[in-house]
Amino acid sequence: MLGVRIFASPTLLVDAGDFRGVYMDLHAAGTAGTRIFVQDIGPDGLISRNDNADSWEEAGKTVTFDGQWKKGKSSEAEYDRAFADADERYAKMLSLLVTQLKGLKAKPGS
Repeated sequence: MLGVRIFASPTLLVDAGDFRGVYMDLHAAGTAGTRIFVQDIGPDGLISRNDNADSWEEAGKTVTFDGQWKKGKSSEAEYDRAFADADERYAKMLSLLVTQLKGLKAKPGS
């Protein structure tokens, strides 16, 4: 699972061993309503109809991508739009993260 958060004051938190600790820090940090939290279960990006239920949380609203849009009280079209938007934004966030990590790796002594 990969959790990525974007904060008003961006912070990069990477810990190769303490996954639970990183998850807890990410889930508790930031100002409510100003953060985005993505749960990407598995190394396959967001999947719109997934038994493992990837999810997107923003502004206090969570969309679970399990294919059950009625349970989320939305239409299939609204669900598909929410997924397309989340998927596009998530790809951009991951691209920014990779760029930052490459920059850290390129610095002497890192």
